[in-house]
Amino acid sequence: MTRKPSLESLDLDSPLWQFALIFWRVPKAESLCLALQAKGWSVTRILCAIWLTTLGKTYKDESEGVCHWRRTMTLPLRSMRQAVPKGVAALSELRQQLAASELEAERVELALAFNALNRENEVSVPSQDVADTLFRCNLYAAAPDAQAIDQEARRLINSLTELLADHFITPVERQL
Repeated sequence: MTRKPSLESLDLDSPLWQFALIFWRVPKAESLCLALQAKGWSVTRILCAIWLTTLGKTYKDESEGVCHWRRTMTLPLRSMRQAVPKGVAALSELRQQLAASELEAERVELALAFNALNRENEVSVPSQDVADTLFRCNLYAAAPDAQAIDQEARRLINSLTELLADHFITPVERQL
């Protein structure tokens, strides 16, 4: 029997959600994450891995509650949205509503992930070299499986690592 996630105490505006909003506005972040998503990766897992890197923490895995939510809510909404043809004026409102519902499901997914993350680890600001290594390790841990880390995925991970270094590890932190 699959255990349903606890939804009563969710913080939909958690620090993880706030980070995701900021990260998504970074040039190229969205396209890189969506390129990995097209290869079977979970953007939620990617965002968790990146966020934890900025905190100097290791990403290990996600809870069954997050997986359950993704399987039963986020992915079906995404499939419905993708099934609605683009560019058909009569269906544009439906497509927009499905996209908005998908985004809200992703927001809940991130809130569930935030609740499930191990917050016991000490937070430390990593140096650039440590951050790069931690980031790559975290993203490899966020991969759906070992086969998902092909040459193209490695290229995307390298690009995301550069974004992280440019936007989330400040020059002062780089000197530590």
